[in-house]
Amino acid sequence: MNEEGVELPENWPEQGRIEFKNVSMSYNNGKEALTKVSFVMEPGKKMGFLGHTGAGKTSLLNALFRLEPINEGQILLDGIDIAVVPLTRLRKSFGIIPQTPFIFDGTLR
Repeated sequence: MNEEGVELPENWPEQGRIEFKNVSMSYNNGKEALTKVSFVMEPGKKMGFLGHTGAGKTSLLNALFRLEPINEGQILLDGIDIAVVPLTRLRKSFGIIPQTPFIFDGTLR
């Protein structure tokens, strides 16, 4: 059992289903970044987020990794609200491809 009192299975997350349910988030400056966002990412699927600057792409990741608190709603990972999962356990459960425009730095011969 973890410090929040929720027992997580050893192999959690087993499937990797992510669900945003009416998630809203604002930054410290009061600017609303996400407003009642809802979607489901099914296990084994790849999903990309596209949009102009300021559309909320990075804010989705900030909410998922709990880098910023959400104002309302829930984010579920395999049916468990990530708000009750210890940060270390939560963050090691994800893989991420950075937004950097290059993969390698150097020359090819």
